[in-house]
Amino acid sequence: MGLAIIEIVVDTMSTWAEKINAGFTKTDANAEEILVLTGKEAQNEQDISTNAGNIADLQTGAGEADALLEFISVAPTGDDAGVTFTGTGAQPLKNVVIGARDENPELCVGGDTTVESMVILQTDDDVNFVDKTSIFASDSGSSAGMFASVTSGETTYFGGDFKYGGLKAKIETAGVGLHDNLVTEIWLGDTLGWAPIRYMAVNSTFDPFSRTNQRADNLATLDGVSEQWHFDYDPWVQFGESTEWELKEINGHTLYWGRMRLTSNVTTVPVVQQFKLGTDRVELEPSGIFYFGKARGRRTLQGGMALALKNNDMSAKDADVPYAPALTLKPKYNKFENGFTDAFMVSYSLEEGIDTSIALNFEFTYFGTTNEVGKEVDFEVSVVQESDGFVYDGTHGTADIYSQTVTLPDNSADERQTVSFYLDISHLTPADAVIVNCSRKGATDTYGGNIIVTRVMPQAYFWKG
Repeated sequence: MGLAIIEIVVDTMSTWAEKINAGFTKTDANAEEILVLTGKEAQNEQDISTNAGNIADLQTGAGEADALLEFISVAPTGDDAGVTFTGTGAQPLKNVVIGARDENPELCVGGDTTVESMVILQTDDDVNFVDKTSIFASDSGSSAGMFASVTSGETTYFGGDFKYGGLKAKIETAGVGLHDNLVTEIWLGDTLGWAPIRYMAVNSTFDPFSRTNQRADNLATLDGVSEQWHFDYDPWVQFGESTEWELKEINGHTLYWGRMRLTSNVTTVPVVQQFKLGTDRVELEPSGIFYFGKARGRRTLQGGMALALKNNDMSAKDADVPYAPALTLKPKYNKFENGFTDAFMVSYSLEEGIDTSIALNFEFTYFGTTNEVGKEVDFEVSVVQESDGFVYDGTHGTADIYSQTVTLPDNSADERQTVSFYLDISHLTPADAVIVNCSRKGATDTYGGNIIVTRVMPQAYFWKG
């Protein structure tokens, strides 16, 4: 994705003259005025010499510069420090244009991907490290293998002074054989150590009409492209809500470290021109709105018991859900009886823009029908992933199984309860599907009542709006 057309850096200077002297310039481009606050003193001499007329306008408050400044207010300090485009009572602001019609500009909120503070190390034994930072920080004139060799155990470490949400990789030559032979990990402290996280590859140059923009967990599979590699920014989903990405000292650098490690030999290691650390940001472009890091938001997919489907092998019965007088819902297949293994199924197609590096939160609400003390319910969710080439012959293989034992609150008959499962969808792309079987192991758990499911709420994170 391209560079921002406008960059604004707010300082604490109080007069326009001070701002001009620090690099507050106004430049011309095809007779269209663009205001740039650079704050870079190294540009002052060139800016002033090439834009003398415009600088003079700013200094005197004359001409078009005076009109332009009518639309801008600056708060140099405080909680609201920044630049505001406002207009005046006589002439309110009606339009802000970035770029021309044949351009693809980008407005970035939060700071673009960066090489600042980045350190990249390679090793095959976690003892002896080779520093590759200078090679991978440069965007031209140098490149290297993403790993030092094709051999299992080769590891590349990526460090930064902030909790980065992924990597941007400028790839020269694609890799071969990385899929299923690569693990990405972050450091979660001395207790948990290195913990695996999910990841997803996306084309940096987004084609809104292409289904190949997202490539699931297939990294570096094309020559000559730039990819955004999204990381699972919710490690607490897998390791507990108190888990934090922690600082660690490696080879003299105390940073937030992630690493990519080969778990088996591969055929070809990708050749990479440049890596950058991913920031928490939002990018607005003509092709859409893009969210990175913590800016990615959760959205509830289409849900509800109306989507429940019968499982022919362990079908649950129907049960009413009374909400209020004369308001009783009659779902299908939502009654998990005591003493039986009952189930219903739901199917979801992954929507465009879904971030498959973060687990799908499959949540459903329910209530028990009897008052008991200290009793447990055994829930199980089985998931089949459906992509192009799937064969519908009933022999797809073993589904992913997620089990959870829940102790119901004492004497809580008819009270709403919630249970959540986090489903790995990192192998999938938009238009693929997950088929979910929800069941209760009523023949083996200790709760003596029935379980009535009232609602299903699948929730996912999205990187594109």
